[in-house]
Amino acid sequence: RCASLFLYDVHNSLVEENEFYYLSFEGLKLASGNDNVMRRNYLHPRDWATSFGQAQVSHISLYCCGSIQRNILQNNIVEGYGYPVQESANTSGVRDNQILGTLAINTPGMIIEERGGSTAKNTLIKNLVQLTGFSEHGGMKLWGASGALIENVTLWFNGGDAARGFIADGSCIEGDGGAC
Repeated sequence: RCASLFLYDVHNSLVEENEFYYLSFEGLKLASGNDNVMRRNYLHPRDWATSFGQAQVSHISLYCCGSIQRNILQNNIVEGYGYPVQESANTSGVRDNQILGTLAINTPGMIIEERGGSTAKNTLIKNLVQLTGFSEHGGMKLWGASGALIENVTLWFNGGDAARGFIADGSCIEGDGGAC
């Protein structure tokens, strides 16, 4: 359960024009970092995670162990099994992040989630294109997100009973250690 590139407590940095393959759990993970830009990266697990029994991968993960503020994820391409972007709030420090111009191909959907009673605040999601043949959580699932602004999002599904477009609720994920 490790990331191909794990940035912890990193600030004012640029991660640009990289390719990540054979993801085991997360491709690009930022935990506790502010004012970073992750731009024009390509991520594809190449079925590596499923071959080891990993149920799901996150291509790009903003996972809060502290402050995750004013980060920009821009023009990234994610392909294959796994959430294209997962923003998880474990503390109140997840806020004002921007997810811009993401292209997601054959992924189950983007997730912005509440964990342990904290919510991601003021996330901007703009110019997202999601092309998929399946959907576990819908094209976009907001679990307890607060103040999210969503503009110009295209969700295309190739059928299936589980295909759900946009889901927003105030719940949290069972088993995350928080009160649901």
